Amino acid sequence: MANTRKEQYEKCINQFARFDCLRRQLIDKYVDTLGLRGSQHSMLIEASRDSRLCQKDLAEKMEISPAAVTVTLKKLETQGYIERTPSSDDSRVNNIAITSKGKNIVKKTNDFYSVIDETAFEGFSDEEIAAFSGYMKRLIENLKTYANAEN
Repeated sequence: MANTRKEQYEKCINQFARFDCLRRQLIDKYVDTLGLRGSQHSMLIEASRDSRLCQKDLAEKMEISPAAVTVTLKKLETQGYIERTPSSDDSRVNNIAITSKGKNIVKKTNDFYSVIDETAFEGFSDEEIAAFSGYMKRLIENLKTYANAEN
């Protein structure tokens, strides 16, 4: 019996959601073995991407309150993963720098992401991966177009 188009959509979305959930669970479990919480890890990853990051920018990028950023940064600083220094331009602004210990954690997690991703795409040809990437891009663009039309 052929599935309706709606059933095919639902099947695809449910499979993608299951994949995303399983991938996140594996990453969270690994991050936990490193002694970090998910929010701490996310903040550390974000801090590693920008050497000129300040707390305000970090709050905006992560879409969380400045108070939540402050609490998490204090924990990361106490653990030796980041350093906060007053900006030379504005003493009210703290710049965030990732330490070598923090960089080591980021490298470990990036290596783990690679293992997870290689495992997930095992048995896929380069052409299949490229096609999948193209499909995902089209899905994202379709939803962006819809979201913009709604505004």
